Amino acid sequence: MRRLLVACLALGAGCASPLATLDDGTLPVEVVDGGADAGDAGFDAGPLLVPLVELDGGRVLTGVRVVTVVASNDDAGSALISFGDALPQTIWWVTFAHDYGLGLSRPSQSVIGPPITANLDASGASAYLDGAVTGSLRPDGNTVYLLYLPSGITFTDAPGACAYHRPYPLAGSTGDSFGLIAQGCPQLLPGESQLSGETYGASHELAESVTDSALGSGWVLPYPVGTAWGGSPWPAIGVEIGDLCNGSRWFEPGAPGLSYQRLYLDSAALAGGDPCIPAIAPPYFNVSIPEQWYAVPGGTSVDISVTGYTTGAISPWTALTGAIKTTGGLGGSNLSASLSSPLGARCQGALINDGVTATLHVSVAAGVGSDNFAVLGVYSEQLSSFCLYAGGTGDRYHLWLVGIYVP
Repeated sequence: MRRLLVACLALGAGCASPLATLDDGTLPVEVVDGGADAGDAGFDAGPLLVPLVELDGGRVLTGVRVVTVVASNDDAGSALISFGDALPQTIWWVTFAHDYGLGLSRPSQSVIGPPITANLDASGASAYLDGAVTGSLRPDGNTVYLLYLPSGITFTDAPGACAYHRPYPLAGSTGDSFGLIAQGCPQLLPGESQLSGETYGASHELAESVTDSALGSGWVLPYPVGTAWGGSPWPAIGVEIGDLCNGSRWFEPGAPGLSYQRLYLDSAALAGGDPCIPAIAPPYFNVSIPEQWYAVPGGTSVDISVTGYTTGAISPWTALTGAIKTTGGLGGSNLSASLSSPLGARCQGALINDGVTATLHVSVAAGVGSDNFAVLGVYSEQLSSFCLYAGGTGDRYHLWLVGIYVP
């Protein structure tokens, strides 16, 4: 039987849950026992402290229209337009729209604009749309513009980013947004094409534009109130429904060479298995950790239990750890973390499987001042003995977070 420990992560915040819930807040903790019997899959997830999103006063777009905008010097322009045209009929979109109550979408449309020959920031992207989008394609309160950058062009306001979204226009938007998508994003799967990387980024920004067009008031994880450890560690990776499923992929039947970002859904997370939609057939695997935060005074260490769980039988996988966010005092050698498991090691990580408990050993150097904190990620990955991706499911990794703070 599955036991589920639910925490809405913002102190004192209510957890509104519509058709699907997303992430963060600290509500009173309650034990839920129900839903599809996880025992049928041969596993007990144990007490899972899952993040939940809530609608923070903003609006969710309905009757959405997607407008693909490509520059005339983008070699992938025609393929990206075809991707946009097909979106409303995809399983990916229909699943997402149903679970978030978006209603029927309108047919997609497209624009081929003038060449883009210089790097852009959000203001430059907004100005480009002002010139390229005219007439009936102008903002109407429920439109998302997917603006793709040609090869060699990137953002000046988000170094290292693959994509982001902003309200459109930047000031005075009534719900419309644009997603800005660059080429050259990390290829998370072996052999993945650049086009697939672009469609992955575009689907991520489209979903977040629809559910959080005003940036922070839609379906998001609430930020902690007061200290970081007064709430959830999950905002360290982002607070929107795409952020929480980074690394996961959906491959649409009949659309070879394209990938879509799977999206976080509270009801899926509360079921104790795969929290991302659309659902995929292979068993889901991850780890759980009993607490969200651990106090570690300077000069001491802590051993944290990390237990694997799956929704079906699979071979042992590799759990790797690394710092996702740190304050200055816990940078560099002031913080160390390592995983060990009774199943042994692989690829600088620990082998783990359903019901197997590994140990995350975390040390904080002497002299680190109080109120410093770090958020550590435990990445569950299917890796070969040569440390190469061996999953074959489309999900590059599954992530669990834990926070460390110096009292």
